[in-house]
Amino acid sequence: MLDLCLVVVGADKHECKSFNLKYVECELHLVINNGSGTAAIANRFLNRSSKTVFGLVHPDVKFGIGATRAFYGSALSGNVCGVVGRTTGLRYRWCHWNPGLVHALDDCCVFFRKDSELTFDDVTFDKWSAHVPDLCFQAHMKAIPVVVPKANASHRGTRYFLGYRHHIKAWETEVQKLRDKWLDIQVVTT
Repeated sequence: MLDLCLVVVGADKHECKSFNLKYVECELHLVINNGSGTAAIANRFLNRSSKTVFGLVHPDVKFGIGATRAFYGSALSGNVCGVVGRTTGLRYRWCHWNPGLVHALDDCCVFFRKDSELTFDDVTFDKWSAHVPDLCFQAHMKAIPVVVPKANASHRGTRYFLGYRHHIKAWETEVQKLRDKWLDIQVVTT
């Protein structure tokens, strides 16, 4: 069992049940988001956890053989890491085919050491997005590398397709909050 607390936040019971548990080897919490912001939910578990590494993922992230160990190992070595991210040159990096350093990770997945003293900004980001890129920018300010490590994992990105227009408008609102908070840096998101 890894020294890792993994929190999976889903919109409802069905979405949480869709999370594939097969290769998850750590303390696991499946949480239904009942109108709470994801950042607030994450901070609640982060504050209570006694594990060295903390992870937060969407239910449509799938971990294959060795993936949780890969993310755990990367975070344990001092990185903030996840399944997919983007460079300042707007290049996407995915863990299963072109891993590397990124400017920001997608909200779908993040792992980091609890003793890094990073926390989610649950005041500014009170919905379901932009809290992970914000955490990445906090990491950069502390000289903590943000990476997409090589791992057998993927993100299906199927969570919001039924309400795509509503999803985009809500996402753009949260990204604007990110831009307003980080005026002095290039805000790159996925």
